[in-house]
Amino acid sequence: MDTASIYYVDDRGLHNALNDRGRNFWYAYVEEIFDQLGIRAASIEPTRQGIEEILARASCLVLGPVTDPALFPTMAPALQEWVARGGILIGFGCEGLDALFGVDGNAMIRQPMGDFALNGFFDVQHVAVAAGVHSYLHPGQRLLIFSDVRAVTPNAATVVGRYGYANGRPSPFAAVTARPIGSGWAFYFAFDVPKTLWVLHQGRPVDADYDGDGYFRASDARVIGHNEEEVLYADEILFLIQNMIARRPQPFIFACPPVEDAPPHMLLFWGGDDEARAGSQVLASDFMAARNLPYHLNIMPEKGEFRLSASEAEHIRSNNHELSLHYNFITGRTHPYAFTQADMAEQAEAFLRAFGRRAECTVNHWVTWVGWAEPAKWMAACGGTADNGRIHSATPPLNPANQIGFSFGSAFPFSFYDDWRNGNARIDFIEEPITAYEMGYRQEENDFAMVHRAMDLAAHYHLTMNLFYHPPNIAYRASCRAAIDEALSYIRRRGLRVKHAGNDELARWWKQRRASWAGDLCCEAGRIQFSTRTEHRDGMIVKIPSQSRTAAACRCSGRHAAFENRFEFGQNWVYVVAPEGECAVSIELSQRDSP
Repeated sequence: MDTASIYYVDDRGLHNALNDRGRNFWYAYVEEIFDQLGIRAASIEPTRQGIEEILARASCLVLGPVTDPALFPTMAPALQEWVARGGILIGFGCEGLDALFGVDGNAMIRQPMGDFALNGFFDVQHVAVAAGVHSYLHPGQRLLIFSDVRAVTPNAATVVGRYGYANGRPSPFAAVTARPIGSGWAFYFAFDVPKTLWVLHQGRPVDADYDGDGYFRASDARVIGHNEEEVLYADEILFLIQNMIARRPQPFIFACPPVEDAPPHMLLFWGGDDEARAGSQVLASDFMAARNLPYHLNIMPEKGEFRLSASEAEHIRSNNHELSLHYNFITGRTHPYAFTQADMAEQAEAFLRAFGRRAECTVNHWVTWVGWAEPAKWMAACGGTADNGRIHSATPPLNPANQIGFSFGSAFPFSFYDDWRNGNARIDFIEEPITAYEMGYRQEENDFAMVHRAMDLAAHYHLTMNLFYHPPNIAYRASCRAAIDEALSYIRRRGLRVKHAGNDELARWWKQRRASWAGDLCCEAGRIQFSTRTEHRDGMIVKIPSQSRTAAACRCSGRHAAFENRFEFGQNWVYVVAPEGECAVSIELSQRDSP
């Protein structure tokens, strides 16, 4: 097992059968999990021959739902032998391998009231595989489950996460378990992980004014209820899966591109909406340019007209700042208003006529939304690449300022997926969640502690963090400008390396990251080797777990490669800079374990 590779069982027959019956195949979202983690995984058909053929070269195998209930039980001996030789087996609610995973279970705790209802919680235990995962801000907040749950109890496994009922009461069951077998591990999630992440990210369809604020907005899609908004519910599950895979060496593409040929601690992307406030756009752009910061301005139409002239637009572009569209389905409408594809196309064409190019990453005024994935398809049809409208917080209030939050579970970009009517296909359009909104001030009073809180959190988890500041506030509020300056000052004081970007730039990077690749891993005594193919012009960072060892030197196709050792998630990681194009990376490890 010298070459590491990751496979997942994908039952296309079950996928099609569920879609034919008018149901979503939630496991399709497993592809998004791998993309967000920055790893390339290959699907295999759910047959004994297909699975046995890949075991000799697989380092990790992910199992999900299959049509044939006898498949996994008949493969238990072969899978157990493979795990004992060093394989990593991860089960997402699959059935038939309880003895291998070290659990007992029969009953099913059904998800109440439809696909978007909470079906319980799980905590994160203080065990090695969960090191560094759970929120240090809110350690008492449990993570959320949006799927059926198998009522399992461990007999030979360790509990990684304990299940609790949706009403808050404890249960005797485990939600996540870990079992060492020989040189490998068998990890089990007693719930549907892809469904839970999909529901957290995309939310429920906006087919009613669920929060009662009088509008159809992204806040109506939220499913986390009154649970703590500062917890990364989806991302923490990703980090947990990452730690499971990282029980043995595996290259992951880092979420942030290099900065000055080195790995950053986080990526901050800066944007805001002009609210059709004439004159504010240039003032805000000049302020950001004076601080060498990128900025993304969304320009809003009122009665079909924009309050930004062609000469002002050119001035903003000369500052290397991005101009995009602030769709307006608020002004002059009777609410709650369900905007249409024609409404969207009309404003997209008006932006093209006014500014000579298509809008890439856009925002809807007051983050309005309708349906489930439909607006994503409409914006993509208008030439858009991304939306920046999954709001950080519940509403009302209509404008929850000076907050950080992850109402949709994640700080990282993610794709929209279609429903069963279109085969649960991934849409070529991403969401960039709002996470830090008008942070660091209220009216004319500053709150620098909130700035520090956001920067510390982003650095701790290496997030892509959206700093959202409206141009009129930058232009006309000294407290807003002071908050931005404090963020930069605090970054300098902490010695943090930061990639600053605009929303369009982030969308392009995320697409190029998805198209890049790191694999063909080979581990020898004191050396790790793998290959990369990088699409981004500045290169990419590949991080690889090195357990108790650290890197002494790194080379890329024979030439010195920049690298950095970091201790994170309970072990050492090596961060290596891979240049654009193809590269053969070689890491020489230290001769002894780090203390």
